[in-house]
Amino acid sequence: MSPPVSQDCLQVQHFEASVLQTEWAGRPCGIWGAGRDGRQFLNALTPESKERVTAFYDIDPNKIGSSIHGIPVLSRDKMQLPVVICVALDREEWAESIPEALAELFEQPPIVGVDYYQMV
Repeated sequence: MSPPVSQDCLQVQHFEASVLQTEWAGRPCGIWGAGRDGRQFLNALTPESKERVTAFYDIDPNKIGSSIHGIPVLSRDKMQLPVVICVALDREEWAESIPEALAELFEQPPIVGVDYYQMV
């Protein structure tokens, strides 16, 4: 008998099928959040999808300049789209500030569901 599949893993599988293999097909992408949630998201991806992740982005100076499974952790101001957001959104201030933070980084404000998705 196979081990049970976690809800997080099911979400990632759905994201891969509905976004990575369709609208973002063939495009490199990044992950905003080099902490626990970003690493868990990466680890839940299929090997083919993992190959498309080109960078993690974070604001923590202790993480910037490091790497996760060979993928560099860059500062948020180096962010390129598309990006999957895997930061601790259980804190209200983060959830509300994501669109504002992204708008500060790009000439044209990124569009949720097109340029970025929030996974946490």
